[in-house]
Parts: sequence; C-alpha cells; structure tokens
Amino acid sequence: MMLPPRCAVAAMQPQALQGNRLHRCCEEVKGVDGADWRDMGIACRHEFRWNVNPAHDLHIVNGFVSGRNRRDLAMTIKGSCLCGGVRFEIDAARSLTFCHCSNCRKLSGAAFASYVHVDADKFRFTSGEQLIERFESAPGSFRNFCRVCSSTVPGKAAYLTTVSIPAGLFDDDPGVRPKLHVFVSSKAPWWEIADSLPQHDKWVPGFAPPSQQ
Repeated sequence: MMLPPRCAVAAMQPQALQGNRLHRCCEEVKGVDGADWRDMGIACRHEFRWNVNPAHDLHIVNGFVSGRNRRDLAMTIKGSCLCGGVRFEIDAARSLTFCHCSNCRKLSGAAFASYVHVDADKFRFTSGEQLIERFESAPGSFRNFCRVCSSTVPGKAAYLTTVSIPAGLFDDDPGVRPKLHVFVSSKAPWWEIADSLPQHDKWVPGFAPPSQQ
C-alpha cells in the first residue's frame, strides 16, 4: 500500500489502515460527519496520536474515519521520570503554577517548583507504579518519587480532586502556561519574581488542606 509521502497516519497507527486506502494526505482526512481535525481541537496532523481501542471498529476508508467512539481520536499528553521507569499520560491540564514553599524548593533544588494540575479522571500511569515510593514531607503531606532515579513523580492530595505533576516531567507540551505563584512569603531570598502573574502569600484561597482552613 502506497501512502502519500507527507502522510503521518501510517507511522502513528499502521494497523488502523490495513485493508483500507488513504487517497489524501492526513491533513485532509475528515470525520464521518465532515468535520476536520480543527473542529476537534487539533491544529495539525503532527499534534495528534492514535489511541485505538481494538474493541471499537475505528478505521479509515478512502480518507474518512469511522468508528463508534470518536474519543479514540483524542490527543494524549505524555510524561516520564528521568530514568523512564515511571510513565504517565493525561487528556488535558487545568493549570500550571509555581510554588515557593521551602519544601518544594528543597524537593526541586530550584528557586521554586513548577506543577501542572490535572483532574484525576484525566490522568493515568501507563507504567512503573511499582517503582513509586512515598515520603511524608509534612504531617499528612506525601511526596511521590521514583526509587530508581529519585525524580519527584505525580501525586494527589487526599482532599483534592486534582493530580499535581512536576512540570519538568512532561515529554510533550502540557498545553498550559504559568498562571500564578503560591507561598511567595517563603520564596528564596536570592530570587526576585519579575513577572506579572498573581501572587499568593500562602495557599490559593479554597485550596488549603482542611487542617489549615
């Protein structure tokens, strides 16, 4: 089967094309209802990965996508720890924040730590959960890390509905940009905040642990 040289579909999921033909470059592939990728929130073919569930009848025929579950075409955003043992993926991120508390500064070894926050139902580990150890950095506050490379890895506080992911773990663009600073009252004395993002002395209102509200 010969595909157009610019078409990235075969490289992404060749089995989805078996027995079918693709007459147009994937830039022009449309869904069964005629909507193109831009209508699905995808800017171009290179920003999208196939995530085909074999239980679904998703396939391409003459350049058109068919299948019962259109969510199989959704983008996933991937990340991993330094050694690659712990891997995860998300469907979408809510926000990216900077924390200047002393614990986060010591954990990151930097002036502040950067976290991407994701709804728990949009996050999943794909490998390496058995490598994750926990450290109680403050009473009732646990930090997860990879026991092989010591990278801080995603974790969820019991009182929150979101998972906090160290932003540096992402292998793909998480799709969010810095939103605010927290715990600026504890910031490193050798660092000055030069941006115009909102600053909070401690917790963002409404997000403090129950014991500190």
